[in-house]
Amino acid sequence: MKLRYLNLYCIVAKTKSGKDSYLDAILSDKKFIKETKISIFKYGTTKKHHPKYNRQEYYIFNNQDAEALDYNTLIEMRSYYTISEGLVHYFTKETDLLPLTGNYICIAAPTQYERYRIWFDNANIKSTNKKYNLKMIYINSSTKDRIKRMLNTIEEEADLAEICRRIIQDKNDFENAKKSLDEISNPIINDSVCYIESSFCEDTQNEQFQKNLKKIQDYIRITSKKDD
Repeated sequence: MKLRYLNLYCIVAKTKSGKDSYLDAILSDKKFIKETKISIFKYGTTKKHHPKYNRQEYYIFNNQDAEALDYNTLIEMRSYYTISEGLVHYFTKETDLLPLTGNYICIAAPTQYERYRIWFDNANIKSTNKKYNLKMIYINSSTKDRIKRMLNTIEEEADLAEICRRIIQDKNDFENAKKSLDEISNPIINDSVCYIESSFCEDTQNEQFQKNLKKIQDYIRITSKKDD
């Protein structure tokens, strides 16, 4: 029996750690995409798509449809109250993952990653012809550097309020995902985690950014498994 693989790489990082810059750089590298055949993994949200990103990483729902979803069909669901849009939801349905094979990448909150890990473990127990592999790309950036980048985005008072909300939300999310983040304590012997130390976000031609990008791409090349 032919064994198939699903390899999902989750970029986990706090706000303004550079996660969007790294994801954009990976998805715009045509040679790397051709080599690894990696694609964006899409999940659901009610948040409006940000116009500065050219990728389509979400299935867009309205709040009414999202709240009407059968929870038994969901892998995870998170809700946040934002300054600009009010209540927004993010969620992943089982049908988003079940049909997939090959290499996929996404940005994930730490609690989202934890729910994925539980689902992947259970899926591997049930499946006889498909292997589900979950990997974390953890990007760490100092609080001081992140706040500096956040402050550079402020145009009005509401932006400052949103920054404060995100700082508190990051703190809560990462404290509530201790099990997953414990993996980071020994990434050298644990191939389920790629650890990136980043003090920079915007300048993608920066030497450190390019070095970190190469590390991420090499990690994906080495750990992605192909169908037998």
